Amino acid sequence: MTTLAPEPTVTANGHGEDLSHAVCDCDEDTALCGTDVTGVPWATDGEEPPSPCVVCLDLADQPCPRCGQ
Repeated sequence: MTTLAPEPTVTANGHGEDLSHAVCDCDEDTALCGTDVTGVPWATDGEEPPSPCVVCLDLADQPCPRCGQ
């Protein structure tokens, strides 16, 4: 199961943007894309994420590479 968690990140070009990452229950501190989301507040049910991470969205439908779930 994956859950979206909003995270402020900084892109390589120096512009900030808010991304929402998906995580697996086996490691809630690491997004599916590999981003460290330790301490990031969770999105509430029904809350639309501001800008979902496209890598996490692609990986959310696949088995978790860490636990296989």
